[in-house]
Amino acid sequence: MEETENKTTKKPKEIKISEFSVFNPKSSRVLYEDYPELREYKQLKGLSVNELLFVWFYACQASPLYVIMNKRKRVEECMKKTFLLNPNKPSIQLKDKEAYLNGKFSDRMQSAIDIMSKFRIGPRIRAKMSAEIAFENLEKIINIDADDVAHFYNKDGEVDFAKKKNYVDIIKSAVDLFPKIIEQLEDGYGVTSKKATEKIDEGFDGESFMDSFHEQKD
Repeated sequence: MEETENKTTKKPKEIKISEFSVFNPKSSRVLYEDYPELREYKQLKGLSVNELLFVWFYACQASPLYVIMNKRKRVEECMKKTFLLNPNKPSIQLKDKEAYLNGKFSDRMQSAIDIMSKFRIGPRIRAKMSAEIAFENLEKIINIDADDVAHFYNKDGEVDFAKKKNYVDIIKSAVDLFPKIIEQLEDGYGVTSKKATEKIDEGFDGESFMDSFHEQKD
């Protein structure tokens, strides 16, 4: 009893939200190729590579430019990252550029900006952490030793077949859950580490959440 009371539960290390991003551009491709979840939002469909990147830089709370309170200045900086990345060959018309600078977006772009501004990194990180923990817990369940007396034998040392059958049912349920959890970890939530971020025009692959999550736990 005394041994049980002295045991303490190890608290997981706190994850620093500032070290992560959501839907952070990982390559020069259109964002919803990097993050399939974005395809589910009709407001983002049909946008060009630069239009969707502009929307992310301008409206996503995880964007490094989102902190610019002066919206005209923010538009200028967002354009440098997207439409004006190649100053000798801008991908935006002058009239559209002036409209953007004055905060006048087309209905299509405004709808995309509105939906992008709703994404929150905090809840997405917590959801990603929960999926990671669920994955690890399922592994622990599956890795239980079937010959372990404490789990499957009664006090007389005889096999408790009811317990073993119950464990087999649990294993089946756990295995059935794996594909869904793996899908959530690989494709869902849009969470990546900022540590591996490089310039978009050079192309990069952001470090996965799982890699950084384990690094912060160690």
